[in-house]
Amino acid sequence: MTSTTVPAQRSLPERIVDRAATWLAGEGLSRRRFLGRAAVVGSALAVEPWGYVLRPGTAYASVCGESASCNGGWTAFCCTINDGANTCPPGSFVAGWWKIDDSPFCNGDARYIIDCNRTPGASCRCTCADGECDKRRVCCNVFRYGQCNQHIRGVTEVVCRVVLCTPPWEWDENCTTTVRTDNRTRTHNATCLPGADPSAIAVRYQDLGLTGSVLGRQTTEERTVDGGRLATYQHGLMLSTATLGAHYVLAGTAEHYEELGREESVLGFPTADQHALPPGIPGSVAEFQRGAIWASSTTGVHETHGGIHGRYLEEGGAAGWMGLPVTGVQTVLDGRQRSDFASEWSIAYRPSDGSSRLLPADEPLPLDGSWPPRPAFDRIDGPERIATAIAISRTVHPRGAGIAFLARSDGFADALTGGVAAALRSGPVLLTPPDRLVRATADELRRLGVRRIVLLGGPVALSAAVAEAAGQVAPVERWAGEHRAGTAVEISRRGVAPDGSETVFVTGGGAFAFALAAAPVAAARRAPVLLVGGTVPPETREEIARLTPDEIVVVGGPGVVSDAVYGQLRGYAPRIRRVGSDDRYVTSAALADEIAVRGGAVVVATGQDFPDGLAAGPLAVSHEAPIVLVRRDDITPAVHDLLRQQGFGRVTLVGGEAAVDGSVERRLRSYPVEDAVVRSPGT
Repeated sequence: MTSTTVPAQRSLPERIVDRAATWLAGEGLSRRRFLGRAAVVGSALAVEPWGYVLRPGTAYASVCGESASCNGGWTAFCCTINDGANTCPPGSFVAGWWKIDDSPFCNGDARYIIDCNRTPGASCRCTCADGECDKRRVCCNVFRYGQCNQHIRGVTEVVCRVVLCTPPWEWDENCTTTVRTDNRTRTHNATCLPGADPSAIAVRYQDLGLTGSVLGRQTTEERTVDGGRLATYQHGLMLSTATLGAHYVLAGTAEHYEELGREESVLGFPTADQHALPPGIPGSVAEFQRGAIWASSTTGVHETHGGIHGRYLEEGGAAGWMGLPVTGVQTVLDGRQRSDFASEWSIAYRPSDGSSRLLPADEPLPLDGSWPPRPAFDRIDGPERIATAIAISRTVHPRGAGIAFLARSDGFADALTGGVAAALRSGPVLLTPPDRLVRATADELRRLGVRRIVLLGGPVALSAAVAEAAGQVAPVERWAGEHRAGTAVEISRRGVAPDGSETVFVTGGGAFAFALAAAPVAAARRAPVLLVGGTVPPETREEIARLTPDEIVVVGGPGVVSDAVYGQLRGYAPRIRRVGSDDRYVTSAALADEIAVRGGAVVVATGQDFPDGLAAGPLAVSHEAPIVLVRRDDITPAVHDLLRQQGFGRVTLVGGEAAVDGSVERRLRSYPVEDAVVRSPGT
């Protein structure tokens, strides 16, 4: 509603009201009845002066719509009997609907009448509504088009009707799009509904449910603001523009929006209603022309805008790896901006050139206005595991190799334990299926110019056909035991420690990730990796006795190598210790920490599946680097802490995006660097 000033000369409608009031007073009415009739006539003239004067009808009908009385046969609007809420009340359900074309109550668009029928089993009594301007029937008419919630059988009384400018099937997905039209109800209205030619905000508030909506009761009259319109409510506010439409912002988000400067802030006007975040992410988001406000009980209420907002959305927004913001946009050195997120990462943005950077939340920005240095990065991958192994071979041995190790591509134990021998003997680990030597691997063996090929595992692992095909390239020998633990023993005897070793690494034969992470640490100490199960196999006990180690390093927690097996190993060396836990990522970080060089190199592989990491051991040894494990789409806290503290100058990621996705790659590229001399591949 808007206020008006009284004109100096009385208008024609006002003079007509004066005459009507004089006529009404002449009928001998009481003062109360006279004032009531005069008010109705005045309202009719204010709403539709020429229509009331020139068209037959009553003032009541012009203000309230045709058939607004109890004897008209129509059903009352819900806002009259539901405390001002334009929603179906308890004990009723959305049953049917029809539309009215070219409705002035929806600015010329279709207007929809939604029937709220009595829920079977609930009760209601036929009566008349007691609204100021809607006295239609309640619970009297048994009627249903049957277009909504058709699974509820039977026809019950219409409790009340909801008015919408939004198609019912968009309001309630249980409504069909079948259209029925009844233009006789074009003038039906109630004082709690917006009048003819309403504003976008008034229409939207009606469609949301008026006082029954998330906004609650309206607390200020709608007013003009720079560029649009504004109305405030118990639980928030709603703004509209001619191009964006009307959208609401709620509670703490609305308060934060006010603090920032509302529509005059860097955010601008809302472009959508505040809404819940994707399933599984508690909280909400309000989107604006140039940013958003994110709210949750755990992270608070914070905004993103500009370049930071754009980069945040590129990283997946609230559904991505960064989580929700834990600070707003802060202006820091030389005009740069920065926001921190729940992942303990930040986005920094430089408005002067539009560049942005990811960085750990505890990393400061350089005082000279530059971006922090980042590691040299490369990703080695192929379309599948065999191709990835070949890519690693070409990277580490660009000028060829005298020896190559061949392992089955559908298992992990032989390739991982053989990786230590391959690294120590400067040869790659290549892969092939158990029953044949694939052409790509054979071609790589020829490119390398090998003079010797070692098959890892028995005929079940690599068949006689594989041995015969490999023998056409170079002389072949087989290192094999009766099972994977036995093959690990043969690799120890013949390839890693024929003369004994001061250290032995032991891990479970069923856990690829622990053997993968152990390989470069074992190679650095010229130590074998042996495998155990629910007990220590006899050949493994014999090999440890032969090696006469000073220390046994058990890789993984009791779920990987049981306490009982740990106890069996105690008598074979003066010292025994565990590294890591049952968590493969924690274990990989703990192992990496034993050989990592600050500012040096690190190799990264997925910890969720073995294929891409099978040939990574020789690569890590060639870089004098540990191997750390990541999830396909995440870096776990233990590995994050290691990467943050060590400041590796070279990061090599093994595997394609199916193994490790782009969000992890972008983080790996963004860790800070410490000064160190880093070896190049193949040196």
